[in-house]
Amino acid sequence: MEGYHQEGSLTPRHQMAFASLNKITFYSDYSNSVSLDNIQLFLEKEACATIGKLKRTSYFHKGIIKRMISDINGSEGIIYFEVILSSKVNRSSLAEVVSCLNKLLISA
Repeated sequence: MEGYHQEGSLTPRHQMAFASLNKITFYSDYSNSVSLDNIQLFLEKEACATIGKLKRTSYFHKGIIKRMISDINGSEGIIYFEVILSSKVNRSSLAEVVSCLNKLLISA
């Protein structure tokens, strides 16, 4: 990645933290996989890229995903995400969104 000094891998560890009919929370942990001179800038770009991927899914365009929020903890190298779901989400569409999210994160 241009402008970055890196050691190790850029592969984060993703973890689903919580899922309900109105919200999914997860995080991407880069603390053990990367050492960057400017980790805050790197994490901001990664957060934007992840949210961008979610916005390109049909779940966002159909209104199932209402909003996505990221919170960056640069000192720990972790990006926390909250995916706010619409009130029309049922158990099967929640399972589909979680599955889609897992696939997106694995392919990241």
